[in-house]
Amino acid sequence: MYEAYWKLTDNPFASRAAGEPFFPSETHQAALLKIRYVIEHRKGTAAVIGARGVGKTFLARTLSTQLAATGPFVHITYPQMTPHELLAYLGRQWGLESLHTTEPLSTDRLIAELQQAFAQHEKAGKHPVILVDDAHLIEDPQVLQCLRQLVHLRGRGEADCSVVLLGHGDLLPRIRRIADLDDRIAVKCLIRPLTAAETQGYIESRLATAGRSDEQPIFSGEALQLIHERSAGLPRRINRICDLALLVGYADDLTHLDAAHIDAVAEELDAVIAD
Repeated sequence: MYEAYWKLTDNPFASRAAGEPFFPSETHQAALLKIRYVIEHRKGTAAVIGARGVGKTFLARTLSTQLAATGPFVHITYPQMTPHELLAYLGRQWGLESLHTTEPLSTDRLIAELQQAFAQHEKAGKHPVILVDDAHLIEDPQVLQCLRQLVHLRGRGEADCSVVLLGHGDLLPRIRRIADLDDRIAVKCLIRPLTAAETQGYIESRLATAGRSDEQPIFSGEALQLIHERSAGLPRRINRICDLALLVGYADDLTHLDAAHIDAVAEELDAVIAD
């Protein structure tokens, strides 16, 4: 709605399934490099911890885009399954024709089918990756054990697949309660909110990607600082504040946005969330 007014070719703060620019903050970039290392060197399992809205899911999407040629990737967004349901789901996602049937298969049969699938992927030079979003919601430890066992399903030294667990801080105590899993996690990454400087860089990067030139800044320096404070450096909140601020600026025929505008927008968003 406001793109043309602000001389943009696209909505800079929209959340998309694909095509979203990756902003390499210090902790996001470090986490991405570590997880790539785990996958490319067949290290097995990684855990990514971060608060709501810090960008864990986006990191997973970026990872699957960067390593698409080495996949296949399965992105689990609803992890509250039984171990049997998990095995069946993965089999279907990996295209096992034998699982497209109305008759449920036994766990033994599912394991045998998955072992065969891993062998086929290896022959084709592929390495399956399982991305588990909201892994902190997994209450059944057997599901986490199942994921651990999938990594070395064929009993070989090299991992048959890689597992990346993404979740809030509650995920770490769940992992620690399963010693076998905790011992086998190659890296644990903590994603922190953006710093004030990173918040400014993030916003400017988004605007530039959406076609905005540097002819005149939309957000004043004070506005950028307040966006960081009111968002706590969380990209999801930054996007919401900036998106609504651009809409308000368009509606009010503004030429730029200052701290007062950001404060009003943030107050409105806080009121909506509180309700």
